[in-house]
Amino acid sequence: MKSFSDFFNESKEAESKHSHEVDEMAIRHRPTGDEPEGSVTDHLDNELEYIGDERLREFVTSYLDEAVPEYFWDVAGAKNDIHHPKQDTGAGGLIRHTRMCCAVALELLENDLFKDLRDKEDELIAALICHDTIKNGRENKKYAQDHPTWAANNIKYYFNKRYNGDKGGNLASQVDFIANCVGKHMGPNFMWRKPFPLTKAEKEAGKLPGKILPAPDDKYTSFVHLCDYIASRQFIGDLSKFDDGYYVKKKAGLADARAKEAEYQERQNQKRSEREEAAEEIGNA
Repeated sequence: MKSFSDFFNESKEAESKHSHEVDEMAIRHRPTGDEPEGSVTDHLDNELEYIGDERLREFVTSYLDEAVPEYFWDVAGAKNDIHHPKQDTGAGGLIRHTRMCCAVALELLENDLFKDLRDKEDELIAALICHDTIKNGRENKKYAQDHPTWAANNIKYYFNKRYNGDKGGNLASQVDFIANCVGKHMGPNFMWRKPFPLTKAEKEAGKLPGKILPAPDDKYTSFVHLCDYIASRQFIGDLSKFDDGYYVKKKAGLADARAKEAEYQERQNQKRSEREEAAEEIGNA
C-alpha cells in the first residue's frame, strides 16, 4: 500500500479526479473489513475513537453518517496549495484536513499550557471533526463563506429533530458547546470575517449588507480556531503518525504517567503529613 508521501507527490493527478473517484489511501487508513461500504468508521475511525464519552461519540458518528453531505467524504479541502498544504488538495483533502486539525489539537492538549482545556477534550475533538462538514454548502456548488454557521445550525437541528439515539446525561449541553465552537472556528482575522455580498433572495427581501461570522470569544472557541488555523498552514504535512491508533495509544500512556505522578505526589504528601504529626507529638511531649 502506498504511503501518504506518495499520495502527496501525486496531488496534481488527484486534483484532476472526479469527485466520486476517491483515492482509497486518502481517507481509508485502518479498515477492518467488517464495516459497510461508506461507513464513517472507514474514514475517521481513529478520530472518533479518541472521543472518550461513549454517548457523545455515538452522536457524532450518527451525525456524520446521517446529516453530512456526501461530498464531505471525497472533496478537496482546498483548490490549491496557496493557502493550504498540499495534503488538503485533491480527492479526500477535506478529510485529511479534518484529521490534521484533530492531530494538532491532541498535540497541544498534551502541553500543560493548555491543561485547563482538558475538561472539554472530547467536545473539542468532536467540534474539529464536525467543523467543515458543510464547507461547500448543502449541494457542493461552491465554497460557502458562512459554512461555520451552516454546520453549527445543522448539528443543532440534527440533535433536536432527527437524532434517535441516547440523549441522556449532559449530551444536550455538549452539543450546544460543539455547535458554538464550530460556528466560530474561522477566527477573528479580518479577511475571513469581511461582510458577505447579499444573495439575490436577500436583496429582494430588502436585507442590508454586513453579515459577519461570529468570532471566538472564549478559550475553547479560540482553541478550535487555533487548531484549524495551524492545520491549514502550508508547512503542515505528514499524517502517517496519526494512523493505527497512534494518539489513542499515546493518550493511554500519558494517562498512566499522570496516574503514577499523582500516586507519587500522594505518597509524598502522606510522608509530609506523617513527619508533621511526628514533630507535633515530640513538641507536645
